[in-house]
Amino acid sequence: MSLKHYILYISLYGCVLLGVMYAFVSFFSPASLSIVQWDASWYIDIAHSGYFFLADKHSSVAFFPLLPWLIRLLPHNIVYLTSALVALNVISFRCLSLTGEKNSKDLLLFLSSPLILYFFVPYTESLFLFGAVLILLALEKRHISLLIAGTFIAILSRYAAIILVPALLLTGLYEIWNAKEKTKSSLLLYGSGILSLIIGLAVVSYIQYRATGTWNGYQQTHIHWGHYLRWPTIPFYSAMGSSMLLLDQVALLISIISAITILVSFWYMYKGQPFISFSNIQFLSLCYLAGSGASMILFQGGSLDSLGRYIFATAFIYPLFSVLRNLTFKPLHLIYIFIGSSLFFLFTGSLSSVLHFIANEVIAFSLMVFYLLIHRNNNEVRPWNYLLIWATGLGIQCLLFFLYLRGDWVE
Repeated sequence: MSLKHYILYISLYGCVLLGVMYAFVSFFSPASLSIVQWDASWYIDIAHSGYFFLADKHSSVAFFPLLPWLIRLLPHNIVYLTSALVALNVISFRCLSLTGEKNSKDLLLFLSSPLILYFFVPYTESLFLFGAVLILLALEKRHISLLIAGTFIAILSRYAAIILVPALLLTGLYEIWNAKEKTKSSLLLYGSGILSLIIGLAVVSYIQYRATGTWNGYQQTHIHWGHYLRWPTIPFYSAMGSSMLLLDQVALLISIISAITILVSFWYMYKGQPFISFSNIQFLSLCYLAGSGASMILFQGGSLDSLGRYIFATAFIYPLFSVLRNLTFKPLHLIYIFIGSSLFFLFTGSLSSVLHFIANEVIAFSLMVFYLLIHRNNNEVRPWNYLLIWATGLGIQCLLFFLYLRGDWVE
């Protein structure tokens, strides 16, 4: 059995196992545990009662309609919804493995994400994942119809897909500047994706207007929730406290590194000097991750809530694993990673106690070990280091899923 099939079978088995476990827990769990928590309650309410808008209260127009439509199509039992999401995830993971270098190690790293639990609960992550995978496949194969379908699914899933507008613009510019494809072909491809996003947003606005009589209910509701353009405050914070803040800080660090990489790439192209050559899906992923961090900083005033979910529970982190794996390893990199991430965590988060400081250093050390592991034994057929990363990620996923079932805010 090849490594590709070996990891694929593991991933499919893991998806089914997790899905069955989640469905079992939701069906037989005690009253104190529930798979319907936080945003999931809003989506289910929209599916059953439609949209509403109240100017001075939280309103359901903050959420987009694709998941409520899926809920409405299925029998009124959370087990059916969970099963449908599991099936969609299996398709998405399989399609994702067909992009980029098609290396099953990258799929294993993706399945190690600490927040993969959101692919199996009534959140929009599964639908957005499917749309994002279609986008990556479409750009790689330069298939306009597939790109339109992917972007339309993504924007109907959640508003965060609007970040793809500047991401597609920058990726198209990067591709044209590097003369990897003809200008006309690139303009048509990326222009189609951007137009699809704009039309999709207009469709959502019209649906909500028909239900509430208000065109800008989405913006007003998010302003009421404290999501509006302003200068951020530092140190950053999270509603869940220091435990979730560290995960959000790692996500923010990834966003900042992505933004710096984009700027350096354009600078080197301007100077006509060689730099890392990115494929179009890798560069789009960098733009999306950078945009997610930028929007969080600019519109949440210092709160990093949900940033980890937008980074780790999305397909756009997958194409960058191959970039990370193919970097030339130097032992000095480990020192840079540990010291750099330690300082970043200290300067961007509040140091409330000695335990928090120790947690900072543990996460910084873990990032260093992660970088070391992905550069060890890369030529082995079944490298133990990747399986170790996956097993560790699975343990964290189970812990976070239990916290979610208990009603704690987990991103």
